[in-house]
Order: sequence, then structure tokens, then C-alpha cells
Amino acid sequence: MLTSAALAVAGEKNSLQLSKVSSAVVIMVDGLGWLNLRGAGGHARFLNAIAEGTKAGNTVLPTTTAAALTSLATGLQPNEHGIIGYRVLDRDTGRDQNLLSGWVDFEDSNGWRKGVTISESVAALGHTMHFVGPAAYARSGFTNIIMPSAKYVPSERLAERFESALTLLAEGPSVIYLYVPELDQTAHANGVGSHRWLGLLEELDGLVRDFESNMPKSAGAFLTADHGIVDVPPTSHIDLEGSGVAGIHYYGGDTRCGYLYLEKHSPIEPAKALLREYCGSAVTVTTPQELIEAGWMKPYANSAHRLVPDLILLANKDVAIYHRKFSSRKSYSMVGHHGSWSAAELQIPMLRLGAWR
Repeated sequence: MLTSAALAVAGEKNSLQLSKVSSAVVIMVDGLGWLNLRGAGGHARFLNAIAEGTKAGNTVLPTTTAAALTSLATGLQPNEHGIIGYRVLDRDTGRDQNLLSGWVDFEDSNGWRKGVTISESVAALGHTMHFVGPAAYARSGFTNIIMPSAKYVPSERLAERFESALTLLAEGPSVIYLYVPELDQTAHANGVGSHRWLGLLEELDGLVRDFESNMPKSAGAFLTADHGIVDVPPTSHIDLEGSGVAGIHYYGGDTRCGYLYLEKHSPIEPAKALLREYCGSAVTVTTPQELIEAGWMKPYANSAHRLVPDLILLANKDVAIYHRKFSSRKSYSMVGHHGSWSAAELQIPMLRLGAWR
């Protein structure tokens, strides 16, 4: 939808058939899945009123921020742009890489993403794309991956971000990416059923309502998400340390989409069989190639081959998958999780605002 929004400002045809507008705003609410939004109707009356009569969109697999936002920024699938998940192992260097927040600085992520971003395309046309978000992300390695040519507008408070976007709209034609990480962060810590998360959703609902009413009539806005969230109780944790699988070199991915890397020359099929027996119906244990053949993923770009795991573990039920040797201690305390292929994680809102309503 970011591509369609930019094309709409240029007055060109786009896949979402968005009409020409003077400016466009894409509001990316991290972690606000379609079912999360629809299940909290009393706390988001404005957004749910817009959602009535519309259909959910689908994000990418794995349903994780690094992969999904890079897909939004490039129009490519994760295996094509190379940001294939959350935590990966670079087999060539032995580097354990968190593709979202594990960068040393802005330039550290150079070369990891393949494909041209929308921000670069907009800049090539002589226009400016704005990224409105928390100051901490202004020079992050991940911002270099998704918005290398955007002008960053640091705005700490959620309300301040919408105020900044209105200021930019008043200045003239613009393509604005407005990022809201707070709901995802709160869901991880407290869950989507918590008072804190519902309170944040109420605040967002009111801010979007007021933002639309103050937008120029000629501007359009689009609200969407990168994935949804599933709450998992501690009693539903699966720890692969007890699986009996030998030769595990590294375990990464997400808590609901695990990436398992075996030692060199370790056989894959026996490990797959052991894991299937250990996890049962709660988890699908498969290979990347099987997911590609089933149509869930695109083939990997050559540059991504060094990152591809031997096995992928996808949660089917409300479980989270860990390995005590490789999973961080902090991750065990998370309430909200994502990464897998449930409807709660895959389905996202596609809400039109302003001139696109």
C-alpha cells in the first residue's frame, strides 16, 4: 500500500486503485492485527466503524516486523528482499543477526536488503518522503533498510506524531510514513487483552479520528499493520532443549516461527521427525523448500541463501517456541507473540481515510 500511496500522489495507476491526492499518509500500527482490532470494538469505535464492510488484508510469512516492513518498503516478499525473519544465522560469517534491532549503526545494515525502496524511488523523482517516528529510530540500521532516502521527523509522543504529519501536509505535497510501535511493544509486555494495550488502542482511535478531521480534503490516508498478536500463557511454552535433537547449531526466528540451524552435515529428516513427535499438533515442523512448494513463500534470492534455516517451526495453537540455550531470558516473559500463520497473525486492517474513504 505504500507503493500505491506514492503512485496516487503522482496521479498514476496503482494496485489498490487509490485516487489521485495532493499528499498521502500511510499509518503503520505495529502489531494491530485485524482480529485484534475487531475484537476490541468498544475501545476503537472510530476505526471499527471504518472497518465495517471492508475486508482484511494479509501480511507476509513470517509475520514479523523486520520482514513485513521491508516488504512494505520494497513491494517484494521476504525471501526476495533478503530480510527473511527476525533472528537469523549468517552461515558464511557465523554472525547471529537480529535483523530488526541488532544493528550497530545506520551503515551496519548496508547490503542486507535487496531491491529498491519506495523512499529511493520517490527521491529519484525529485520529491521528499517523510518518516515520522520515535527519535530512537532516526539513524537505526533498520531505518537504513526500509527508508534510506526518507527525511526523518522525530516525534516522541504518539499525539506528537500525528501533529507532525498534519504540519507536513500543510506544507505541500508529500508522502508520509507514520510509524506507531507502541501497541506492539505493549502487547509483548502485557498482552492484547491487557488494560494497558486497550488504553493505547483507545488513544490511537481518538488520534486517528481527529487527524482525519483536520487533514486537507485533498489528502488521503491509509491505516494498516505489519502483523497481528496472539497472547500465550507461560504454561503453553514449548522448549526445544528437551526435544532430544542432536546437532543444533543455532535457533532463531520468532517465538511462533522458529528457525532451526543444524551443524554442518547433520541429517535434517531425523531432526524433523523428532521435533514433530515432541511438539505434536501444536507446531508444524517443515523445511523452507516445502513452504515454497506449498506457495507460502517465494524462492530465496541468491544473496539470502546463507541465511536459510534447515527447519522452520510454525505454531498452530496458542503456544510459543523456545530453546533455552539460544532464546533470551527476556523473551520468556513476553505475553503477546507473533510470527506464524494463524489468521490472528496474518490478517491486517486496510483502512482508508480522508480523500480515500
